[in-house]
Amino acid sequence: MTKRIENISCADKQEYADILNSPSFSAYRVIRRMQSDDLSKDVDLAGMVGSLLEIGRRTKEGSMAYVEHMLINQATALQSIFTRMAERSTEQTHMPNLEAFMRMALRAQAQCRTTLETLANIKNPPVVFARQANVTTGPQQINNGTAPPSRAGGNENEPNKLLDAGTQGEAIVIDTPVETLGKIDRAEVCRR
Repeated sequence: MTKRIENISCADKQEYADILNSPSFSAYRVIRRMQSDDLSKDVDLAGMVGSLLEIGRRTKEGSMAYVEHMLINQATALQSIFTRMAERSTEQTHMPNLEAFMRMALRAQAQCRTTLETLANIKNPPVVFARQANVTTGPQQINNGTAPPSRAGGNENEPNKLLDAGTQGEAIVIDTPVETLGKIDRAEVCRR
């Protein structure tokens, strides 16, 4: 492979590197390795990468049809895995085997639920109600939905003048006088 790369021009090397690093080519490599030889031998590189590029182009343009189709099919496949693993668990006579199959069944069920939740969020995005906006440029006034407490008093002629809260009286003594404490005697013999 190194000899083949050395014999091509810089522009071709860059194009080759772009292909190797492309998400479509990476997906192709994984898909091909995950399929049996019978399925993957008749699929050519250009056709598969072209198909993946087309899926990416449509998704980028805003069509989520492929994504939705993929997610519902994955959820259906996960449901099949759940069903099969649950059936296999009922055939077991040893507790560790039963537990292992049930654990796999419940994992498939949880993943199916997550997949369907993702699909629901794509089709109906959650609405966010923001109660506070943090804007950091210029003068700010932040009202978080509560009115400030009004001050009591004032009159119509002098709206900014506060009412007199009352007349000032004598201070009330609430502490009783405390005498100085005497010297504290300690035991003459140390007990330790």
